[in-house]
Amino acid sequence: MKCGIDQVLRPLAAEISHAADQILDLRAAALEQRNPGQCVHCYYRILGEAPQQRISALQQLRHWIESHLTLVVRDVFAHELERLPVELRESSLESYCYRVMHDFHQDRAYTNSQLEISFEFMGRTTPVAA
Repeated sequence: MKCGIDQVLRPLAAEISHAADQILDLRAAALEQRNPGQCVHCYYRILGEAPQQRISALQQLRHWIESHLTLVVRDVFAHELERLPVELRESSLESYCYRVMHDFHQDRAYTNSQLEISFEFMGRTTPVAA
């Protein structure tokens, strides 16, 4: 994992150096594999701070996150109901969260009205903080 995220972040650090704090935070979250939601949060912070002409430089990072994270849906009893791919096509974290919640309200019919949606690193089977 380390080699992969470092290869993705190294060019970003040079091209979008003013986002160094977010890049370092994302790297730490990816290497520690303890806070996958931090990866998504940092991605959207970097995206929001990147000059328009540098947005394309974020495609490799977006692909890395989408390839290494998954959304996990659990009921109030912590039973896993489903796993979904992470798709970061929105321009902000707020828009992303709104779409995910909207999709669940429109496309699903779970018996429980309360659901927990969290991020996990692929391959993990225990809940981690989002």
